[in-house]
Amino acid sequence: MIEVIKTKVTLGLLALPFVFAGCSGDENLPGGEVNDGRVALQVSSGIQTRAFDGQWEKNDQIGIYMLNNRQNTVADGYDNVPYWVESAGEGGKAFSPSSEVIYFPANGDKRDFIAYYPYSADKVTKDGVYSIDLTKQDPQKDIDFMLAGKVTDKSRTDANVSFQFAHKLAKIVIEIRPGDGVTGNDFKNFSASLTGQPTEGTFNVLNGQNVTVTSTDKKTVPLFAFKDGTQAEGIVFPSENYDGMSFVFTTQAIGSYEWALSQSLKATKFEAGKKYRYIITVNKTAIDVTSSITDWEPGNKDGETGDAE
Repeated sequence: MIEVIKTKVTLGLLALPFVFAGCSGDENLPGGEVNDGRVALQVSSGIQTRAFDGQWEKNDQIGIYMLNNRQNTVADGYDNVPYWVESAGEGGKAFSPSSEVIYFPANGDKRDFIAYYPYSADKVTKDGVYSIDLTKQDPQKDIDFMLAGKVTDKSRTDANVSFQFAHKLAKIVIEIRPGDGVTGNDFKNFSASLTGQPTEGTFNVLNGQNVTVTSTDKKTVPLFAFKDGTQAEGIVFPSENYDGMSFVFTTQAIGSYEWALSQSLKATKFEAGKKYRYIITVNKTAIDVTSSITDWEPGNKDGETGDAE
């Protein structure tokens, strides 16, 4: 059985620009009208793709922090302020404050900004520590954690802020295909899971460090399987190796198959910001695995082969 692993040249992390545009303090703005000289932020996106499925979905939200200039401390009480997209679609969507509006100081003091996705009101502490739980894999967008790099030295006279978001977890996509002695009907009630997984971790939004895994026990995580049995998806923590990790596939007609990730010769771990794509051809006696590793944006490199039994 052949495993082909195609790695891809990194062209850079997926960039999702958001622009905060300043406007006159006496205009009608979401959240209310002011005339005291403050400049409010209005958010628009110029994205090409979004993390989950290539487009923003209605009510998608990001959490925004205004920080004191060149510090990691919250300024003016603007911590974890949600901004949302009002309608679904690809790039060019406008974001509006969900409730509170962020304003620059009227005296011209500089401020820094940082943001994350997906927004949560209860998963983030006052210190900016975001709790991640990957036990539940459906819907995928709820666990596709991203952080935007800090944007510095902004003020009411320089109010345009462009965020560049990057994935902090790893993505798995499994495509299932019928092989010798197997038909598509055999994939009814298909399920897939990944063994040896930590399920809990944290991320400090304010300092932008890597994700920290907090759970010490390893679990088998059921992946999100499409109802037609053709695909399964998962989001996992970055790892140092593949020790103890296996895919387990189960179908009603032909039982269970297991494939150890240690058989992957080129890929030795899950890395943040990368997508791991596996094409599983199920035969009556074994499974064939073709896999590739990509960034969450285009890029190609030659691969390798291996056997899966």
